[in-house]
Amino acid sequence: MAIMTTTDWAVLRLLRPLPPRPFTYLSHLWLFRRPPSFRNPRTFTEHVHAKKLFERDRLFTLTADKYAVRDYVAERVGAERLVPLLAVADDPADLDFDKLPNAFVAKASHGNNANLIVRDKAGLDWAASVKTMRRWVADNWYRYNKEWAYLNIPPRIVVEEFLDDGGRPPVDYKFFVFSGKARLIQVDTGRFSQHRRNLFDEHWRSLAVALRYPRPPAPPPRPALLPEMLAVAERLGKDFTFARVDLYQHRGRVYFGEITHYPGGGSEDFDPLEFDHALGEVWRSGRAIPERFYDSPRE
Repeated sequence: MAIMTTTDWAVLRLLRPLPPRPFTYLSHLWLFRRPPSFRNPRTFTEHVHAKKLFERDRLFTLTADKYAVRDYVAERVGAERLVPLLAVADDPADLDFDKLPNAFVAKASHGNNANLIVRDKAGLDWAASVKTMRRWVADNWYRYNKEWAYLNIPPRIVVEEFLDDGGRPPVDYKFFVFSGKARLIQVDTGRFSQHRRNLFDEHWRSLAVALRYPRPPAPPPRPALLPEMLAVAERLGKDFTFARVDLYQHRGRVYFGEITHYPGGGSEDFDPLEFDHALGEVWRSGRAIPERFYDSPRE
């Protein structure tokens, strides 16, 4: 499966009124063209679905909440890891636009891919932006993929400083943490133009694996603060059998992005497909990623 088509999205919309288990089963069957096993998951995507359907922990809701998670992060790795908070509001109309800096990021506390990145507010249509953010606040992200952690998050708009990396947000490093151990790192580039994605292990060994988006011709360089980021990600993910911890490296510091319990809603596929099974085994038993999936053999 490549990037989801218009037909794929239409099918998922038709399935949304179904209860969680039939929705998840049928959407997986449609997208992957194979029946999943939820009670005895073997692949990574099946484990994600099983977590959605059967695991219930208040920490899932707290850490998926982009406002409440700030206290969790401050307690475990220090408040200095947090992007400075500018404002928070239940109703975006209550945000004081005049007091916001020229550049900022506004996001929904209770969902994903609901971000307003403002580099120069002089050119922003604030009234239109408030309407957009009000739609976010009125929505419940649980209904899209039945991701339990989002069901009871209070809807709010969180406004943070814009970490300026030459006019762009900094690179987002996504750490797949299994029982407190980071084993996979996802790096996305060109998200607002030509989206490309690389996968590495915790030692920054490049994997010959694509995840939903194609790999770029040349992989991004190893981040200078990788050991520090690994330590932060593992500290934040240690309370879960699995969590993806997103971090930034910006001006010599490591910043927290978010914690995700269901990457891609369990709908993103690997190429080759066999890697889905290999990563599922990492989740299930802690087994190492097999050498055949690396770009080059271990030296």
